[in-house]
Amino acid sequence: MDFTRLRMEAGAVLSSNGNRLTLILACMIAASPLMLYVSSLSLLRLGVLPLLPNVAALDYAIEAIAILLLSQFITLPLWTGLLRVASQMEQGQEADLTLLFYAFSNQSNYKDAQRVSFSILWRFSLLALSEALAVILIQRLFAGTIGVIAWGVPLYLAVFMMWFLPAIRGFLIPYLAQEAPEAAPRMSPFSASVGKQYWTGFFPWIVLSLLTFGVLFLADTLPRMLVAYFRLCNKLNEFTTQSEEMIK
Repeated sequence: MDFTRLRMEAGAVLSSNGNRLTLILACMIAASPLMLYVSSLSLLRLGVLPLLPNVAALDYAIEAIAILLLSQFITLPLWTGLLRVASQMEQGQEADLTLLFYAFSNQSNYKDAQRVSFSILWRFSLLALSEALAVILIQRLFAGTIGVIAWGVPLYLAVFMMWFLPAIRGFLIPYLAQEAPEAAPRMSPFSASVGKQYWTGFFPWIVLSLLTFGVLFLADTLPRMLVAYFRLCNKLNEFTTQSEEMIK
């Protein structure tokens, strides 16, 4: 699917029925526990980590994994609710903020959210560890600012890509778990290709959002990415369904 068209269609969804404001509020609520974790662990870093020997190069990984583990129980289930809000919007239905807490409505929903959350958790835990290893290698192999820039940055990017390429295979997991579990056999082979298309297309906008100190990210990029995700997945579902029917 043409990425420019995908962004435009997602923007059209956000422009109707007050969807943009609803999704911005949903993102802020879903991120609130994470901000609490980050603040708490920052205090831990200042008070405890300096007392531990030889931990300087690993403190980022320790904090990141601790945040992810804490997030597994509250924040990530909330984010599955955030995905549900975006999915409702993409389908043209009225989205309610109460959908954010869908995972907490009963034990079955919470267990389902935990399964999806864990599939995300272990991938980002590997990212934290790989980045920590990259930092250690850069510190040990290259001395001085010029050496770090010339050799350390490419090494860091190489380590990141070693994580990113396998992780992208899980791109469809939230959609398949939430919207179409029966479509997994026919859609899963396309996970890596559509994932690359999605992240490559949004990468410039993510970078631009960082330059605006996150304002653009919250106001437009993240809401658009959420809606575009379900638009892209639904179109892939339609395509694979039609292809399967033609084969039959």
